[in-house]
Amino acid sequence: MVFDAICLKNALKARNLGFKCGLVYVAEPGYMLSRALVPRYSIIKKFARKDIADLGDFIAVISELSRGERVPLEYVTYTARHRNKCTIVTIDQHGWYATPQLYTRNDATGLWIAKSAMLLESPYVVSIHQRGHRDVNSNVDENIAVEGTVSSSRDLDDIKGVSRHSSSMEGSDLARTISGNTSLAEQVIKPALVKFEVHVPPICMIDGVHAKHFTGAGVVIHHSDSLGLIAVDRNTVAISISDIMVSFAAYPIEIPGQVIFLHPFHYFALVAYDPLTLGVGASVIRASKLLTEPALRRGDSVYLVRLIDSLHAKSRKSIVTNWQAINICSSDFPRYHAMNTEVIELDTDSDIELSGVLTDEQGRVQALWASISSQLFGCGKEGDHQFVVGIPIHLISQVLEKIISGAPGPFRLINGIRRPMPFVRLLEVEIYPTLLTEASNYGLSDRWVQALAEKDPERRQVLQIIGCFAGSKAETLCEGDMILAIDKKPITCFLDIENACQKLDHSVGSDGMLNMTIFRQGHSNQLKSTAVNMVSPWSNLVKGGLGAKPWSKEVKAIQAFKHTKHRAAFPRPAIPRADYQKATRPQKPSRRKLRDDRLQEAGPKRANSQKPAMKMADSQKPAKTAPTKVAST
Repeated sequence: MVFDAICLKNALKARNLGFKCGLVYVAEPGYMLSRALVPRYSIIKKFARKDIADLGDFIAVISELSRGERVPLEYVTYTARHRNKCTIVTIDQHGWYATPQLYTRNDATGLWIAKSAMLLESPYVVSIHQRGHRDVNSNVDENIAVEGTVSSSRDLDDIKGVSRHSSSMEGSDLARTISGNTSLAEQVIKPALVKFEVHVPPICMIDGVHAKHFTGAGVVIHHSDSLGLIAVDRNTVAISISDIMVSFAAYPIEIPGQVIFLHPFHYFALVAYDPLTLGVGASVIRASKLLTEPALRRGDSVYLVRLIDSLHAKSRKSIVTNWQAINICSSDFPRYHAMNTEVIELDTDSDIELSGVLTDEQGRVQALWASISSQLFGCGKEGDHQFVVGIPIHLISQVLEKIISGAPGPFRLINGIRRPMPFVRLLEVEIYPTLLTEASNYGLSDRWVQALAEKDPERRQVLQIIGCFAGSKAETLCEGDMILAIDKKPITCFLDIENACQKLDHSVGSDGMLNMTIFRQGHSNQLKSTAVNMVSPWSNLVKGGLGAKPWSKEVKAIQAFKHTKHRAAFPRPAIPRADYQKATRPQKPSRRKLRDDRLQEAGPKRANSQKPAMKMADSQKPAKTAPTKVAST
């Protein structure tokens, strides 16, 4: 952001608008003021409840503030100078930008001289160094240990449904709930619903992030004295480098959140908050109960509970109409999307973008009602298409149990405590189901068709590989391969593959290999060297590789070039849009090339007629004139 004082060159404008010289106005809002919706050319009247008469007053006020503070800002616009407007400004808490500089013009030389606008001992500058020291401690630690972990049997009971603040209401609470106009499920789950407001700094925008501001809803899945965890879809929390503010439906308070987990495949993220910042609201907010079994089936009744902008919950009873694998089309540029996931569809309009949860009659969460974004093509329309589906809660519960139990992984500093974020074992391929009737046309034997149909008579499908991630250990698999069995057990859904991968964590002396039976080019083959990677989901989106659409072989050269020269710190980078289109789309010939081709087809006579005229004599040439210089303003 850029602030300036109304000086002599703007004196005429100041006089016409009725302002005096020397007032502080916003020349460029920047990230901090744009979050607060402060427009350009606004005049600052008060900041942090203190009057602002000139730049010196503004610098003195902001130097006394610390990173992360939220203070009121009063301003006026030159179009409505008699109407004061007020907003809340959040001081940059992550250190996205450097310390403010003060530029003074030297009238003798005409140069602008820059110096630090604040003293080194000011709270603003001191908080920057403290923040930087804290971030260094929060980096990945290669020594996987259990130091700093907080785990207990009580925390594990929270996952299985015995919450720290029990959400089962008895006596007067239950009577009050039944007597209300809302459903029991809505009353039980409302203390666990939260609203997200996410801002991505412009300097942190990476290829594949389609917006700078996101809003959505999440659900509290863990709440203890030192740690709170919220599950939310990745269309709300797209990347980890962002500013997150969380508002609770149970208590009127807004606090910052911290991204600690981004799943590479299943389109959900986990955000941590500090329960100590809630004050008395910590006793009102409750963790939801997660009902992982039995799994939802077609025809089951569920309650769809969503949180609107006014922090009011809305619920309706719905029916599960379908279970299907999610399929997101490729975009113009590499962009994260959900894959290898079966989602839930309801008998409601899926175009409604409000996210929330799916619960049973007692308010136990069975699925996260997630908002998903994809690029829209066709019909003369281009942009982002939003729709909502249900993500089964057992996918989130598996990760939550590892975090609470302190599973080995890279350490993160969360609420002042170093906690390990667990690794996730994944088969780094993109898979989509194919019906057995279609697989038989490719030559799949009747014996395998019968075995897969008996294993899962409802789905009657086989999993086919769409693509492999570049550089992964699963490159022995090829596009078009059909996965028939793992360890001689038939495979019919994504959950079967995930369970086989998770078993490697519990096997003694595991080398991370899966014995797979695949169908390739009309023959069944045994692959004994298919590796399963242990992925750290914390950094997958910063690196831009995991979860992105697998790229074709023609783009691998561009990928390697961008990695070695421009983004050496981030392996598997996202490919710039222009380079991606150049490598994957045919290039149109230039106009000169088209003209030459037409002349060549016309023959020698036509070509000779297009020859330029004879050169003029020197005496006939026009006299040269000196070029005119135009000064840019």
